[in-house]
Amino acid sequence: MALTKQPVDVNFAQGLDTKTDAYQVSVGKFLNLNNMVFDKAGKLTKRNGFANVTNIPNTQQTNLTTLNDNLIATGSNLYAYNAPNNQWLNRGNVQPIGLSVQPVVRTSTSQNSPDIAVAATGLACVVYQDSNGLSYYEIVDSATGQQTVNRTALPSSATNPRTTVFGNYFVVSYGWNNGGTPNISILAISINNPTILATVQVTSQFSAPGDAYDMIEFQSHLYFSWNGSDGTVKLRYIDTSFHLGSITSIAAQQATIISLTADSATQAVWLSFYQTAALTAFAAAYTPTLGTTLLPITALPTADLYFVAMTSAVKNGILNVFLDVNNNYSGVQMNYITTLTLTLAGVVTAQTTVCRSIGLASKAFMGPNNTIYMLAAYGTTPSPTNSNQCTYFLIDATGHIYMRLAYANGGGFVNNQILSSVNLYNGTYLVAYLFQDFLTTVNKGTANATGTPSNAIYTQTGVNLATITINSTTQYSSEIAGALHLTGGQLWEYDGAKPVEHGFHVYPENLTATWEITGGSMAAQPSGWVSGIPSYFYQICYEWTDAAGNLHRSAPSIPLPVVTTGSSNTNQVLLGVPALRLTDKTGDNPVRIVVYRWSVAQQVYYQVTSVANPIINNPNVDYIVFADGLSDAEILGNAILYTTGGVVENTAAPASNASALFKNRLVLVDAENPNLLWYSKQVIEAVPVEMSDLLTIYVAPTSGAQGSTGPITALSAMDDKLIIFKKDAIYYITGNGPDNTGANNDFSDPIYITSAVGCANPNSIVLMPNGLMFQSDKGIWILGRDLQTSYIGAPVEVYNSQTIMAATAIPATNQVRFILESNTTLIFDYFYSQWGTFSNTRGIAATLWKGAHTYLSALGQIFQETPGTYVDGSTPVLVSFTTSWLNVAGVRGYERFYYMLMLGTYFTPFKLNINLAYDYQVGQSQSILVSPDNYTPTFGSDPVFGSEAYYAGPGNVFQARIFPKIQKCQTFQVSISEVYDSTLGVAPGQGLSLSGMKMVVGVKKGYSPQRASKSFG
Repeated sequence: MALTKQPVDVNFAQGLDTKTDAYQVSVGKFLNLNNMVFDKAGKLTKRNGFANVTNIPNTQQTNLTTLNDNLIATGSNLYAYNAPNNQWLNRGNVQPIGLSVQPVVRTSTSQNSPDIAVAATGLACVVYQDSNGLSYYEIVDSATGQQTVNRTALPSSATNPRTTVFGNYFVVSYGWNNGGTPNISILAISINNPTILATVQVTSQFSAPGDAYDMIEFQSHLYFSWNGSDGTVKLRYIDTSFHLGSITSIAAQQATIISLTADSATQAVWLSFYQTAALTAFAAAYTPTLGTTLLPITALPTADLYFVAMTSAVKNGILNVFLDVNNNYSGVQMNYITTLTLTLAGVVTAQTTVCRSIGLASKAFMGPNNTIYMLAAYGTTPSPTNSNQCTYFLIDATGHIYMRLAYANGGGFVNNQILSSVNLYNGTYLVAYLFQDFLTTVNKGTANATGTPSNAIYTQTGVNLATITINSTTQYSSEIAGALHLTGGQLWEYDGAKPVEHGFHVYPENLTATWEITGGSMAAQPSGWVSGIPSYFYQICYEWTDAAGNLHRSAPSIPLPVVTTGSSNTNQVLLGVPALRLTDKTGDNPVRIVVYRWSVAQQVYYQVTSVANPIINNPNVDYIVFADGLSDAEILGNAILYTTGGVVENTAAPASNASALFKNRLVLVDAENPNLLWYSKQVIEAVPVEMSDLLTIYVAPTSGAQGSTGPITALSAMDDKLIIFKKDAIYYITGNGPDNTGANNDFSDPIYITSAVGCANPNSIVLMPNGLMFQSDKGIWILGRDLQTSYIGAPVEVYNSQTIMAATAIPATNQVRFILESNTTLIFDYFYSQWGTFSNTRGIAATLWKGAHTYLSALGQIFQETPGTYVDGSTPVLVSFTTSWLNVAGVRGYERFYYMLMLGTYFTPFKLNINLAYDYQVGQSQSILVSPDNYTPTFGSDPVFGSEAYYAGPGNVFQARIFPKIQKCQTFQVSISEVYDSTLGVAPGQGLSLSGMKMVVGVKKGYSPQRASKSFG
């Protein structure tokens, strides 16, 4: 019986569908659709190519953005593109740092001297001294803080505990009095079963329990160095069976501080120590068995200074020693870090300053790119203290700052020789630090007979664990106030000239003032003067003008009172002004130190320093002396202190993991408390982004949902709302926020939207007309403008396991593009609601530059979409697609496939490879090469004869009929891929567009035959 031929139209109006069962995808949808866009309904057109416009010389750049439409690449450094010269300019370091914080010790007492070791399982051993006089250890989960072994006391006289991982054990060392004899002992604690395995006495030749010693693990040996009771420095090791090696005596004098380090490249164990009596540091190097001296004791000449801590690290076979100098200025402790180096040949470099006003807070460690890092502390020990800003900073060996941690809540300088170890775990660095977890006022009382008040604040410290990711790929940028603001371990600002820390890490504190009765025009008894009561107050700001002309100002110093003497009008005040040492704002655009004065006669803080000849900051000194002798009349009308009238003071932004712009404000997620949002004052003309710790919003992790919704992962503005994404929930806030005094705040509380879905990847967020698209752990979703969520990425669900590296809405199109970690880009056309893919797009970051989609490859190549070209660099753009299974008679039907008709438009020479597959068997059953006859060779010479039109050519309509070898089947599938033929002598071109296909089939019956071998029952 003759079958009735039925035409089945395959139009191109539905895009990809990987969500539906592949056997049942409807006609018109595709299982694969590559390098085609949907400019016209029902038509597939080849996409544009991406030209390789330039290459960045540093392939470690991981982010791409723009400032004033100038191309910027960031990573370990910030590079700006000079397009006229095709040149990348290295503007300076902006190394992205990822930070998370976990509390690990909180008790009713205070802790100090923490150390931590992290095992490969993620368990961590924490040791510390307690204010109750005991030392403790505990085992915790480094990710959650959950205690596996509750805090356990070491022997009652134990002090200076340290810990490390040694084989399958946590080793806890401590000094103690064993029967009246000073010892160093260790506890070996099984990591897999955290119970004490054994107590091993390292030595009974210890000078005193609280004296200096150090411990490191290196190549299956555990090394110890300590002050011997016989007046010599000692060195020995323990092997993995906890057998003790022999003791090596090193020097004839005891050490005040000791540091051990090792170098696998040169197989050297380095010992460094400092002798207070000799005012000299020493170092020596030994083989791992300590049997051979590679470098005998060598003096490291240092200045006549008092050192309170030491650490060391080996770089390129050279020992780098870092010393914490205890300095003092007018009774104020002003520590700073110095360094010197030593080679195995005994060559010593001169002592140089790393950074002033900070001291060592951790051991030095080797990070990525062979860079030495360490944690440093600003401020003195928490109680008592002469600093209100005890803070930690991550610095390198040059003093460059990468991260600020625990601002105004840090534990301050170390108060003994213990420096916390830094552990490498899963590509991150973990370090324990002290955190002021309790603060209260106390009765001042009197410290001495003169009535000088004692410190009125009591602070208690706990132990936190910081997890630091150096060279994090998640650095987000926001362009506002004429500058680029970059997240990380600190908020960076790039103003087009140089990347620097945003704002100021610290404000001026510990000012000094001396009243002098000659040398100026200040009145000793201004109007309103009362004997014995301060007549004048000073406040000081650090100020800096960026390249966009915005004036940045620090928080003012705490007011400094001056009590006058005498009665003349010829007085002056000598101010000791602290220099700003912690800054990248140096060179030809340094920080200014600006002094403001208030008097009882003129109760406004007016500027007293010169505008024309300002006080220029000098980061290489501790204090700068400034003489103020101006009368009240001479400063009247000068600039007033910006906080006048109750304006909120500026403070430096925290380390941040995400950012967004909302209502002319910059909004940040606090990395130390990822449930806390910081927002800036409103940005107006000629004013920079100004942050304050008074302008924050707390988003409760359980609000509106059952259980915790996790930390904030991303932010984005949509219409009048700030959308707050968590991993498993979404919130929003509305309002314009407060004025600059903090008043009239109409920001709403965080409003819960859903906990059914959240954003797992900030790089995936993109705003398009229908709402915000984002990647969750369930795929690509959309938060509509009506605040409803839907699974818009269902058709491309097969790609859910891949991380989106960048998401971009493309101008002049209806496309949103998601660059995946593989060689694929997902495209979504929101007008037609169709999905497709691009290949050859190996991007790790993307932006819009000069209105065109531009992406960065892992090799440092910059590719930009270039209309009219059809190559990606040098790789031709070739189209391909795979239809659904065409089963006219339904699943398991039986049909005859007569032929296929194709209709399209010819543009340039092309060839198509058509593969036919049958009966749900994926793979090629028949391959057909289609070579269209539209191409007419050039006539006579290179130009096409007849100007723009082809000479006597067949036109530009592409039509083809395809005959299958196999006709009878259950179903069939068509795969078409373009083939570039270099023999045509032309460059890859647009090829063709396709308007549709028609399949001519006949239905034999509603079910297909079945072989007996496949039949059962």
